[in-house]
Amino acid sequence: MRKIVTMKKILPLFFISLFLCFIHTLDAQSVGDYRSAGSGNWSDVSTWQMFDGVNWIAAVVPPSPISGVITISDSVVVNDNDSADQLVVTSSGIVNILASASLKLLDGDGIDMQCDGKLIVGIGGALRTNSGAPATLNYSSSREFDIDGGVEPLVSFNGTAAQSIYGASGSGYMGTITLDNANDLTVKGTVGFGGVNFVNGKIFAPGYFVIGQYSGSNFTGQGPNSYIDGNISCIVYDNTAATFKLPTGSNGDYLPITFNVRTVASQETGFTVSIKSGAPPSLTLPNDLDKVSQVRYYKIYNPDGVQVYNSTSVQFSYDSTDGVTDPTNLRVAEQDPYSGTTWVNQEGQGTTAKAGTISIQTNFFVPGVFVLANATGGGNTLPLRIISFTAAFVKQAVQLNWTTTNEVNTHNFLIERKNINESTWQTIGNTPANAQSNANTYSYLDLTARANNTYLYRINEVDKDGSTYQSKILQVNTGMGGMAVNLVYPNPVKDVLHYYVSSQGGDAVTVAVITTLGKTLQLQKGTANQVLDVRVESLPAGTYLMTFTNARTGEKVVKKFIKQ
Repeated sequence: MRKIVTMKKILPLFFISLFLCFIHTLDAQSVGDYRSAGSGNWSDVSTWQMFDGVNWIAAVVPPSPISGVITISDSVVVNDNDSADQLVVTSSGIVNILASASLKLLDGDGIDMQCDGKLIVGIGGALRTNSGAPATLNYSSSREFDIDGGVEPLVSFNGTAAQSIYGASGSGYMGTITLDNANDLTVKGTVGFGGVNFVNGKIFAPGYFVIGQYSGSNFTGQGPNSYIDGNISCIVYDNTAATFKLPTGSNGDYLPITFNVRTVASQETGFTVSIKSGAPPSLTLPNDLDKVSQVRYYKIYNPDGVQVYNSTSVQFSYDSTDGVTDPTNLRVAEQDPYSGTTWVNQEGQGTTAKAGTISIQTNFFVPGVFVLANATGGGNTLPLRIISFTAAFVKQAVQLNWTTTNEVNTHNFLIERKNINESTWQTIGNTPANAQSNANTYSYLDLTARANNTYLYRINEVDKDGSTYQSKILQVNTGMGGMAVNLVYPNPVKDVLHYYVSSQGGDAVTVAVITTLGKTLQLQKGTANQVLDVRVESLPAGTYLMTFTNARTGEKVVKKFIKQ
């Protein structure tokens, strides 16, 4: 009797739990939620489905701000003036706002917009907000954000993979963005911004990061790990003074630049500011300068050729990699804008040794190339530290190579490594310096690197006085994932078998056809990243193996095929 009573108590509980589970499943969607039913126009009702509380049904009207969550998993084109709230673009989704069309994003309940897919804003198109109620867009996608129109929402780039923005026309504009991505953001083409709130990560600008003069101070959170590396175009309005405080950096060094400018001409113009790693142009030195830095140089370029007042000032930053040991005799040299063949001493004086700033008064010509210099007789070594540094996984070890020049008082090089998941660097090698002024080449083979790991490497140069200068950081994967065999077809095969081997290095690959017992029947060589053929018509019908061996790394991949 006790067992029967117990079962009577358990069964109702079981059905209640099952019912609650069913209710929870329904709660994944709510009445009024929308989702794309296929690719099409936003305003076309056939593009959408709506949830009625039980099933997804054909929508009777397109979604609007009073709809529930709007999920896009297809390619949806905005060709009119539409609006939405709680918009989700999945990894397979695309929202394409055409020229002269707009999508108004409201600041309503829940998220305003979450994008794991792709956004395209055409020339004259716009992603808008309600005036006075700025909506937010969380852009977590690793797919490129194409922008040639206006984007008003507050955009947060918070992905976990590298992200990019592309502007083809140069007319794309965003407000102040938030960058919270350790894997960085790349600006391709030309895109305008109101500023950047740095939380995590850097901005690389092989294209042009455009900022207006009213946004000269609209940068927050910048520092050694959060800056802009590349071309920053600063827009100056007609005959007005502008101050730009730019979070610039290059090759792992945070080196902010501040400059004040006022145009003479009554027209809008722009100045492109960048820091270039490596040696500057080789020019003739004046008598009052005896050397210029070979570490990096600075470019402030005015493509319009608009003249500015001579009172314009520039402040450059330097750090321990610049070799400033005598700040009193530190100067700034500028490439002579007339001859282009000589350096001109623009004076200035460093603030402190190793890391500080130096300011000059100058006029911007076309082009403007600036470099740190040493006053004749001064004590600044301004050495070129490491002009090249490579690291690669080669046959179960990591090969490091680096080249230096103008080694002044250099004593030795410490080879440092850490696992990508670790926080502490370890010294794994010590190489004495050649101490020659001409080019010096060094190499080190790390035999202690373990397979299937990701390591970071750097070279720490040590001077005779104990000063240290670090190279850039390189990442090396020691796993077997550097080479992949993506295709072996047709399979089964009658006469010719095609295969495709992918490798980042485009390496030489040895391909062997063997029996299942290990006997080699054919052997040939090929190069990765192209479709190659092997003739097998002479083989008897049966099962065979193909082995692919990377000649550089020793990696091996085995594939099976059937001969008909």
